[in-house]
Amino acid sequence: MKKFLKWLTWVPPILFMIVIFMFSASDATESSSLSGGVSEKVVNWVDEAFALHWDTDYKMSLCERIEYPIRKLAHMSEYAALAILFYIAFMVNGRMSRRRAFVVILCCFLYACTDELHQRFVPGRDGNLLDIGIDTFGASIGTLLAIVIIKIINRTKKMTLS
Repeated sequence: MKKFLKWLTWVPPILFMIVIFMFSASDATESSSLSGGVSEKVVNWVDEAFALHWDTDYKMSLCERIEYPIRKLAHMSEYAALAILFYIAFMVNGRMSRRRAFVVILCCFLYACTDELHQRFVPGRDGNLLDIGIDTFGASIGTLLAIVIIKIINRTKKMTLS
């Protein structure tokens, strides 16, 4: 039973890889619409939160300007989350304790490569080496975050046991 529970830790990263695959399978129009919608929500939130009273044309120009950075931030965030899920799975299964961070980032890098290859076959999309770099950077951030969180948890446990 314990072994089965350890294997269950691989389900979240696999499911998240499927989610990433599904986002990548959307054509250019769908993808642009999604990031455009997020951009619009961000601009509207800033406008309302700070009572700036921007006119519609200005809001639209801001949306257009921030759509690309938001899209790239989404890439980073997806792969940071994937790295955290991989890190947990490797840690729970006791795999490669000293090289865990490298292996996690490598797994995310390889998946980013396959993801960009997949996008070459989606209408209006293309594979992009820059996105692989952004994804890998996001994975690195996620891995570092996982390491820091695990260290904090371990120190807290040690302090409470003392």
